[in-house]
Amino acid sequence: MKKFLSMTMTLIMLMALAVPAFAVDKESDPNSEAEVQEEILESASEFAYLDADKATPELKEKILEARKEIIYNTDWVADGYVGCIRNIKTGKLIKELPEFSEVFPGWDVPIEENNAKIEISEPVLPAVPADNTMEEIKPLSIGTGLDDWIVLLSERVYLKSASSTTNATPFAAFTLDPYKMGTQIRAYATSLSASETCNIGFSDYSSGKSLASAVNLVEYEALELYVGVGKPTVGVRASTYSNPGWSTIKVDGAYRITNIR
Repeated sequence: MKKFLSMTMTLIMLMALAVPAFAVDKESDPNSEAEVQEEILESASEFAYLDADKATPELKEKILEARKEIIYNTDWVADGYVGCIRNIKTGKLIKELPEFSEVFPGWDVPIEENNAKIEISEPVLPAVPADNTMEEIKPLSIGTGLDDWIVLLSERVYLKSASSTTNATPFAAFTLDPYKMGTQIRAYATSLSASETCNIGFSDYSSGKSLASAVNLVEYEALELYVGVGKPTVGVRASTYSNPGWSTIKVDGAYRITNIR
């Protein structure tokens, strides 16, 4: 009996020691991913800041590819736009985004050809208030003020591994009517099944020009962008530098203008 108890206690102690060991390994994964990403940026920096105009064609190609690697791993908005990263649960402003030329003087904003044509989304309005999607849907004039966020889209999106030199393909696009949908747009993940973080970006869907980029966002950290009153068609993209997997991405609009036409 004593021998049996001794063996049992030994097994329990071994299991107790094994659990923290596995926990440490799991917690170290995000750190190793960050280290890999940092190594990529360091490697890209060797070429990115060389003078592309004086380079040979072969070297120029390397310089432009290196610049893309840095651009796609940085938070910014296109010149003339205003954007930020905000925690929508707490309302806390995390970061005001710098304009592209502030971060990358003399560099070109990425332009990607939209090879995969997607249907331009037309949300059914009146829409659901973004802060309480369980409420009964009410007309904008009654239930939602012009400055309130309304849900334009809530969709399951599979987050693919981000490319370091190419934008992800947009999963949705909106022609933003400033009277119905707003002059500001935001996108964020409400759930990440396998990924630690996600990357979100906006682009002018007609030209393919990137308008804003934010990387390594956790759940409920939103990329917000003021787009103005010009009815732009904005593409929304998402990817991850973490583990690929399913997510739920929400897109909201706010700051509608009064219809005075």
